[in-house]
Amino acid sequence: MNLNVSELKRSLAFYGPVLSYLGYERAGSRPEGEDWKRWLEGTPHEISIIQADEGTTYQKSERRAVGRHNHIAFCAADREDVDAFYTEVLVPLEKAGLCSVENPPCDCPEYDEGYYATFFFDPDGLKFEFVINPQYQAKRRARMSRPLEIIDYQPRWQHEFAAMGGRLRTVLGDNALRIDHIGSTSVPGLGTFAFGAV
Repeated sequence: MNLNVSELKRSLAFYGPVLSYLGYERAGSRPEGEDWKRWLEGTPHEISIIQADEGTTYQKSERRAVGRHNHIAFCAADREDVDAFYTEVLVPLEKAGLCSVENPPCDCPEYDEGYYATFFFDPDGLKFEFVINPQYQAKRRARMSRPLEIIDYQPRWQHEFAAMGGRLRTVLGDNALRIDHIGSTSVPGLGTFAFGAV
């Protein structure tokens, strides 16, 4: 995800402490920006802080317009995590003039039972929140505890991959040295989960 900012140096002074607390590590730096990456359940999530083109600005009045960043919520571990983030990260940043806190940690029953969050803005007015939502966590635990279903081999998987591979070759052109169908769905007669790997 790219976040375009008006003053890169100022924004990096904000995003560095915020993203570090959230478990991101700086993955790269270049004149026009920085990349921050976090591995979550084996999947990388990357946020890039990019200097916006000269002459462009973020219009707060258009937050709900198509293509505009409304706000992004990051999940906390518990209420104490929300409090610690506010105290250790947001309060110093606000004192330094690098962020604006809309709401210190507070209960938000209008969103969900047990919803507890702090809301804040980056130097350009992009809105974020750090939240613990027990109802979401309960639903997630229930989803993750469901047994995985093994299904019989489907001959159509070979044809579906051939079509997918063709589309990838069209898009990637000479950049694709090889495109292979791998994993259990590529083995005729083998039962597997209902998804494949390329």
